[in-house]
Amino acid sequence: ETGISEFTVTLKDNGPDDPLVGDMPVSPPQSFTVTVREVNQPPSFTPNPHTVVVLEDSGPHILPGFAADVTAGSAIESTYQNVSFSVFHVAAAPGTLWPPDGLFTQFDIDDRTGELTFALAPHRDGIFHVTVEAYDNGGSEFAGIDRSQVPFTLSILSVTEEPVFAGPRQLNVPEARNPLPYVFPGYIDQLDMSVLPPPLRGEQAFTFAVLNDNPFLFLDSGSPSFAFPNGSL
Repeated sequence: ETGISEFTVTLKDNGPDDPLVGDMPVSPPQSFTVTVREVNQPPSFTPNPHTVVVLEDSGPHILPGFAADVTAGSAIESTYQNVSFSVFHVAAAPGTLWPPDGLFTQFDIDDRTGELTFALAPHRDGIFHVTVEAYDNGGSEFAGIDRSQVPFTLSILSVTEEPVFAGPRQLNVPEARNPLPYVFPGYIDQLDMSVLPPPLRGEQAFTFAVLNDNPFLFLDSGSPSFAFPNGSL
């Protein structure tokens, strides 16, 4: 409870109490005021659900009522304070290869409805622990608390994606009278490995599969071959 209370205090001793002879066993009254000030209570909410599951490279995602049971603190505070939300911290769970930095390209929780809208950076997958901060406009005077952190888990299911590469669309070579090997270093010069988490970009090997509609032009395997990762033909 908050409010103001006024007190009046007198001090009385156990001596004589005869006003005819001038006894004064009671002191003059002293007054003082006690003010019980309101101290802001921390806001809170419940994630609904506690674990959000989506597919890699999907979205944007909309979760109605994600922030449930929103309160600004006490029941009284909830009648006049507003609660807002923001991402406080993101951490990758053990075994997740993608870093948490830059995971979200959009993250918004509607202050009125609790609806969560978020979008993810391309190619991210794994499990991430996301902490959302709820904060109100009640301030922090007199040791009040105007914010709190609430965690939830985001599970992004992996989807196998194609690597992206590019090179010249046409290659002209002279007719060979004798078997003659041709080597074209760096023929594929735009190899995009961004579909892989950074730790795997130097470890996981790719192979180029070549489809040839005229294998009689070539000796041995009947098709040219490409080297990974330099793209030589």
